[in-house]
Amino acid sequence: AGGWRSDLTLDQWTLSADLSYSKGKRDEQNAELTALAAGAVSLNDVAIDIGADGVSHFTPSIDYGDPSQVPLTENWGRGGRSSLPKVDDEMKAVQLSASRAFDGVFKSLDFGASYSERTKDMDRGEVYYYLNNGHAPVVLGSGDLHRPSSIGFVGIPSVISFRFNRVLDEYYTSGVPAALDQQPGRRWGVDEKVTRGFAKLNFDWPGTDERVRGNLGVQYVRTDQSSTGYAWSGELTQVKGGKKYDDVLPSLNVAVDVARNAVVRLGIAKEMARPNMEDMRAGFSASVSSGVPYTWSGSGGNPELEPWRATAVDLSAEYYFNKHSYLAAAIFNKDLDTFVYDQKVDYDFTGIPNTSPNDPVSPIGQMTRPANGKGGYVKGIELSTVLDAGLISSSLEGIGLVASYSHTKSSLHEQNNPAKPLDGLSGDVGSIILYYEQHGFSARIGERFRSRFTTTTRNQFGDNQASAILGEKIVDAQVGYSFTEGMLSGLSILLQANNLTDEPYRTSVGITVGGDNPTALLPERYNTYGRQFLLGVSYKF
Repeated sequence: AGGWRSDLTLDQWTLSADLSYSKGKRDEQNAELTALAAGAVSLNDVAIDIGADGVSHFTPSIDYGDPSQVPLTENWGRGGRSSLPKVDDEMKAVQLSASRAFDGVFKSLDFGASYSERTKDMDRGEVYYYLNNGHAPVVLGSGDLHRPSSIGFVGIPSVISFRFNRVLDEYYTSGVPAALDQQPGRRWGVDEKVTRGFAKLNFDWPGTDERVRGNLGVQYVRTDQSSTGYAWSGELTQVKGGKKYDDVLPSLNVAVDVARNAVVRLGIAKEMARPNMEDMRAGFSASVSSGVPYTWSGSGGNPELEPWRATAVDLSAEYYFNKHSYLAAAIFNKDLDTFVYDQKVDYDFTGIPNTSPNDPVSPIGQMTRPANGKGGYVKGIELSTVLDAGLISSSLEGIGLVASYSHTKSSLHEQNNPAKPLDGLSGDVGSIILYYEQHGFSARIGERFRSRFTTTTRNQFGDNQASAILGEKIVDAQVGYSFTEGMLSGLSILLQANNLTDEPYRTSVGITVGGDNPTALLPERYNTYGRQFLLGVSYKF
């Protein structure tokens, strides 16, 4: 990544030019080989727990650490696989702007234009592995290829583990590329060009009783997006798509000093947020139904997907006790004009090869893809404060509390299903910090919390999957000292301890039983990362 900015000041004018460029490239391998129990396994003693600890327990009827009982075996039509994601992501941008200062109520005018272009290419190719010796199961031989590992925390004292690459070389054929029907959704490119013009007028009116200040602005945004991908309907076909659209985004921000230490702020704006680039991919899988009436159906991305759009109103009131302490409350509401969620939409499959023996009644069928919905809201409240104990007594100055809390709710749900909350939305988020800062010494300890939320993650195959991230509370602490005089003046030392309670990261996933059932959750991940300690030294001169 790199950037260059130049400013030129001419009397009451300031001219600016800003250039930036960034490029990211990723190559990775996510591989697996399969070892299965040679005989029947009893499932009489299984405990699935999504309670306080979030850990399931299983008492096995065989020794999973014994390679003779758990041979390498092919399953799902293969002995193993490697997913080989390759991602190229490039962004370049230029912005030219100017600012003119004025005397009077209107203080300055800022205006300009920008252009940005982003391209992202994804290739999540896969290769499959097959056992030598006619695909027959193989018992790992003695030596250093394998050893047992303990996962006793779930009740299994040992499980076989092995050196992946050495076992792969000795017992398997070389990788065979995945079938062509796996290409849609895993190979695609998206190009996004955005042209923007903007202007903002800043004002400050002292008034007789209340000071009023703020700005009035507008943006014009022109988006040109396109994508390439692959469609599968018994044979592989390259497909393209895209869309151009315009947005006008006005905004108003006002702050009013209603009293000596009190401020009321109001913000009103048209807002937009772009969808995930993967959602804008071209490419899908399609087929004709086997039963009458014969109809087309498919699933994939949507290169014509438009952004989230909303009219947002934010109102806050702040009271400042002194320069160290304040209390604030805010409410916010976003009325959504458009939003994004997976849904079934009518789609014209004209031109897509039909390799089935059935003749569909119409080229119009149902496509499951990300699409724009209309209407809905996201709204909530926010409370925050900084309280220094010096408000009680000057002898307590430097001891204090920092706290915040927000509660958010929305009428939107994933796939229009009330049991699936909006992606990424936590109903309750907050933090509380106790601190001491005096005479160069500082210490603080705090806890931040977030309630359960649903979000899109990658599963073991690299595909998108909805997971419920369970609520968590993280405790951090730090202590430091800054020398302000003597030969060590300018030296600061800081010791930090993160995640003091070793809070686990826990997720759950929905299961499908006769249809989508997001309320039937099973534990998915239970990860602990330990505590982190950081020691830093800085010197200013």
